[in-house]
Formats: sequence, structure tokens, C-alpha cells
Amino acid sequence: MVNRSYKRSSRVGPALRGVICEVLLKRIQDPRIKGVVVTDVDVSPDLRNCKVYYYCTGENPDLEAVQKGLDSATGLIRKELSSVSSMRYVPKVSFKFDKQIEAARRIEKVLSTLENGEEA
Repeated sequence: MVNRSYKRSSRVGPALRGVICEVLLKRIQDPRIKGVVVTDVDVSPDLRNCKVYYYCTGENPDLEAVQKGLDSATGLIRKELSSVSSMRYVPKVSFKFDKQIEAARRIEKVLSTLENGEEA
């Protein structure tokens, strides 16, 4: 028996992320989700739920429309996950906007203005 010091959910997350990214890029033609980048996939310990964190490239995207577009794509994503995985249950997919990216951009902007001697 192999002794694993980390959970199965931490190993499944990156695999699900790859499938989800591929589906979003190649299979879904919804213009609302153009420019969506998946940053992380957090899988629950029982592997029945997963939260997909994303952010949007471009200037001032309509986050509400993007969220609705992603929510409408969950059925196709679950179908693709079921066809490529050997898991007993296909996890329920929910999308969450990754606020950490925006916070990091604001901090970087403030730091760059401080480096240049300007006031924020």
C-alpha cells in the first residue's frame, strides 16, 4: 500500500482544470466567456463538488454576463468530465471570480507608483 501524504482531491484538481480549460477553449462558442482564464480548481474532499476560479482578460469585462455564460456551460463541462474521467461521481461544477488577481494588480500598481516617487 502506498502512503500518500496528500489528499486525492489535491491530485484531481489539476486534472479537472486541464479538461475544463480545454472545453472552454475548444468546445464552447459563447462570446460571453471569451477571454476567461481558469486560475484554480478546488475539489471537495468527497470529490462531489468543485469550485473553478477564473478571471477575465481585457478592459472592464461584464462579470455578470461572464458568470451567466459559465453557468450555462456547466452541463457540457460535466459531460466532458464524465467521458474522460474514471471517477465514480462527476463533480458538480461552480464558477467563482478570482478576486486575488485584481487585488494583486492593484497592489502592483500602488507599488510601481511608490517606486517612481509619485503619490497614489
